Amino acid sequence: MTGKIFAITTYHESNLAKEAAEEWKVLGICAIGWSPIKFCLCQNKEEIRQKLKANNYQVRGVEDIFNFIHMISEGDLVLAYSRNNTIAYIGEVDGPCEFKDDNSVGDPNGRFSYPTQRRVQWWDEPHHFDRRNLPGDFARQFGKRGVTVAEIDPYSKGFTGFKRLIEACANSGSRLPGLNEDTVKAGIVKYLYASLDDLEDGLKILKAEVAIGKDKRKRPDFIAKDKSGRTVIIECKGTAGEDAVDQILEYQREYREDTDSRLMIIAFRISNSCKSYAKRVGNIELVECNLQWKKLL
Repeated sequence: MTGKIFAITTYHESNLAKEAAEEWKVLGICAIGWSPIKFCLCQNKEEIRQKLKANNYQVRGVEDIFNFIHMISEGDLVLAYSRNNTIAYIGEVDGPCEFKDDNSVGDPNGRFSYPTQRRVQWWDEPHHFDRRNLPGDFARQFGKRGVTVAEIDPYSKGFTGFKRLIEACANSGSRLPGLNEDTVKAGIVKYLYASLDDLEDGLKILKAEVAIGKDKRKRPDFIAKDKSGRTVIIECKGTAGEDAVDQILEYQREYREDTDSRLMIIAFRISNSCKSYAKRVGNIELVECNLQWKKLL
């Protein structure tokens, strides 16, 4: 299976980018602006440039417009990037370029005025996840200043491999055990966010790794509290070995939590050596995640 992958920023103003993404999902479209120009029939960049000039627009949008019209094809993957590191939705292009000024996104008197559109079949999952859940080579390709339509290089994974990686973010990663450790862990982190109540009633996440990491200390994936008010330090792994036990004990020391805090390792696979070590330590909870939660200790 072949195809291309594009990240499209949902709106040029950050305060409306999230709302624009939700409209895209409802309407089943992706879109770019420069209203009221009809670009879809433009054959080359020079024609686009002349239309921008004639309507008193800056010409820096030529590449974005050309990519949207000519580089994107039906069947390509679109990632709706709603700024603030968030990939709002994933979908597959389902139609050619169209000028649509009669819907909530394209209406020239509406909030967005992005009439150059394509139909998209948006997936139900994953949605609203941090781009940094993806491996770094991919995450760094999002949110480039001044770029609205960015083609994402899948590197050696290719189009199919990238699709599988994205799909893993919707689950625990356990359906795709051949993927690398970072991908499986990203999937478990995503699944944990969506399934806290199933894991433990009353468990609430207070801080995630990104926020915790601002102080440059060592970073567990989550700091949480249970319904009794006890601190819970959570570390997620694809496969947990003995080193996961050492790691979470170090987190406890780094955060100077008292001995009453709970330590929890969540992984797709937990090795026998990890189980034995955790049992010897005596205060570490182990949870296997296989699209359901299974507490071992």
